[in-house]
Amino acid sequence: MGQTFLDKKIVIVADYREKSVINYLKYYDCNVKKVNLMVGDFLASDRVCIERKKFQDFVNSIFDGRLFNQARELKKNFEKPIILIEGKKYFGNANKNSIRGAIASIAIDFSIPIVFTENEEDTAGLLFVIAKREQEDMKKNVSIRGKKNKKDIFEMQKYLVSGLPSINSK
Repeated sequence: MGQTFLDKKIVIVADYREKSVINYLKYYDCNVKKVNLMVGDFLASDRVCIERKKFQDFVNSIFDGRLFNQARELKKNFEKPIILIEGKKYFGNANKNSIRGAIASIAIDFSIPIVFTENEEDTAGLLFVIAKREQEDMKKNVSIRGKKNKKDIFEMQKYLVSGLPSINSK
């Protein structure tokens, strides 16, 4: 899938599971291509991939080990990955310094910028601006790329079971 600059509208490739943000993207002058992305949640160009996390999912992903695996995959597959954290900060029982440490690690060790948005509507607006900048100002194309390494059967089972409510990878 590629976009030519004869196309007038901005293209945002979105993982089809990101329905709430996709609904808000309809208010922007862009084409949203819904697909099953293997890495990240949104593509703004060949080089920019955005992983969206609601704040509580961000916290959970620190403690169940997903965050750093996702950061590695983003960095491995895209030149300019971004982690977007959406919503109010609610730490619950989590240690604030653990969360700050994870943010520092993503920003410094992985060189992945972290941006914050208020809600799905704010996220859609930021995605549009990023995609517009990439496609109009930077003249970058959009295409689906990036794939996760194949996992062995044990890793797939662990991933499946850890997705159940009240269960994590430990």
